[in-house]
Amino acid sequence: KILESYHQLKSPMKGTVIDLVVNNENYKSDKERVSDIMTLFFGGHDTTGYTLAWILIELAKNQEEQLKLQKELNSTAIDKRTSSVGLNNVIKEGMRLTTVAPMGSVRALTHDLVVNANEKNGLENDILIPKDSVVVCSQMLLNHNPKYHNDPGVFKPSRWLDPSEEALLSCMPFSLGRRNCVGQSLAKVEIANVLSRLCANYTFTVEDEGDFNMSITYHPVGARLLVSKAKM
Repeated sequence: KILESYHQLKSPMKGTVIDLVVNNENYKSDKERVSDIMTLFFGGHDTTGYTLAWILIELAKNQEEQLKLQKELNSTAIDKRTSSVGLNNVIKEGMRLTTVAPMGSVRALTHDLVVNANEKNGLENDILIPKDSVVVCSQMLLNHNPKYHNDPGVFKPSRWLDPSEEALLSCMPFSLGRRNCVGQSLAKVEIANVLSRLCANYTFTVEDEGDFNMSITYHPVGARLLVSKAKM
């Protein structure tokens, strides 16, 4: 149905994800095309939405940070806003503090792995992880580890102005390697564009912080924000 709807369009918009997939000749069949489209849609829909929600909640709770971002965006040309340092630091900090994929990556080892003890990891002895072990690399634990982030429970975008190498390496919301998040480029564009528009034009305050649910995703439940036009 996805492909049928696309082909029925008289003049489909060029450059969209569906347009690029449909017209990519590297696919062997439409079945492969639909599989990738659905992966991008379902894999990135909830997580991107939850990331936006968490960042707006944190900005609403931290009015000084929100005002600072608002001023920077409104002093930047509209077509340059998504590249602003302040916006990208807010996004990076939001994704660190409220990691929507808390379990991170799961890998099955194809061979024995030895983790050597050193000063950085704090191990006293080497550790052998046997072949066929399932290893979980928790993003939530990394992003809240005080070894890498001072005051890990505090929303502090300025920490990314001059981060340590350890902080940069520990923060990997889209995972790493060949099997990293296939939709990360799309997610980054969506998050930056939506936040730059909302935060430049509106001010958010908290009516109800709500709660959270931790399952496959970490997401807010019952939070309510009040929105008003920004004072330019």
